[in-house]
Amino acid sequence: MSKSTAMAIEFFISDAGLLSFMTVPVACGLQYVDSLRLNGRSMMAIQNNSILPIEFPEISDVACKALGVIHAEGGQLLVGEFRSQGLHNSYFLNLEIVTS
Repeated sequence: MSKSTAMAIEFFISDAGLLSFMTVPVACGLQYVDSLRLNGRSMMAIQNNSILPIEFPEISDVACKALGVIHAEGGQLLVGEFRSQGLHNSYFLNLEIVTS
């Protein structure tokens, strides 16, 4: 049985704590999702009200706070797909935050 590995992502956050964008690998499948859902420090990809089998790493506290600001301002996160030559594709995804 193979161990699954979380997708490599990176958040670009300014000194003021504002999130500029999130980077992901090319062809990771996110361009086809409806939204990203943040539940605590866990992120999930949602399509047609179903969770997709895309594994994300645990989200840092700093990134969670920055994502909260984006959610409060309308909820769209800029995502950039990068490869070794640079930016390949970019798109906005809706951001949902689960509150208890």
